[in-house]
Amino acid sequence: MSQPSALLHRLGGDLSARPVLFIHGFGADRFGWAANAPALFETANVFALDLPGHGAAPSEVGTGAIADLVEAAYEALDPAIEGSWLLVGHSLGGAVTLGLAARVPDRVGSVVAIAPAGYGTGIDEKFVDCLPRLESEDETEALLQTLVSRPRLINRQMAAHVLNGLETPGRREALSRIGDQLKTLRAPALPDCPVLWIWGTDDSINPPSSDFAARSGDSYELIEGARHMPHVEYASKVNRLLVSAAGSD
Repeated sequence: MSQPSALLHRLGGDLSARPVLFIHGFGADRFGWAANAPALFETANVFALDLPGHGAAPSEVGTGAIADLVEAAYEALDPAIEGSWLLVGHSLGGAVTLGLAARVPDRVGSVVAIAPAGYGTGIDEKFVDCLPRLESEDETEALLQTLVSRPRLINRQMAAHVLNGLETPGRREALSRIGDQLKTLRAPALPDCPVLWIWGTDDSINPPSSDFAARSGDSYELIEGARHMPHVEYASKVNRLLVSAAGSD
């Protein structure tokens, strides 16, 4: 069994500016940040990661443990990129960004965690079980629509993209292993750097925890009416937060 590996992509921006790294959620890939990454091109050097078992990265994920995904993310970082990274992660990617910030605190200045796995009240097990088993565009579109408050944000093209990714050899098994780990994931260690938490008030996939919000000690933004993907549902609002976070260090 080979070591899980992630794949780093440069999306654009100013080569001399602060590096920003986007890390996607469960079953997604770097293209999930299409509504957000360009908002930082004028002021940041913007990258996105395909985690093991996702996108263009290899399907090998080992046991699917979050710690292994964190290590793969660390190995993918370009050591030649100077500056204090801003990490932006959604759901599964949120857990990875927080783990990565704890893993290499000297390279990470701050984190934006969007509905991060392990810090809500618990992952919807039906969702993580169903996604790797999807077979048709109809069922894929229906499942993806549970992520958002406005179903029209999910179209057939998105459903086809997810299905196409699932046909990558080993991909379904890889996602099943990661999904099993997500079911029991509970609040990994927090990094020392500032964290901006963003959550949708109506998230049913990974509902926000009012107890955690009260004791987090960091900035906490609840997006009214959003479900599990506030960065897609309310992109303009979240992008303003991202631009502010990118310029805060």
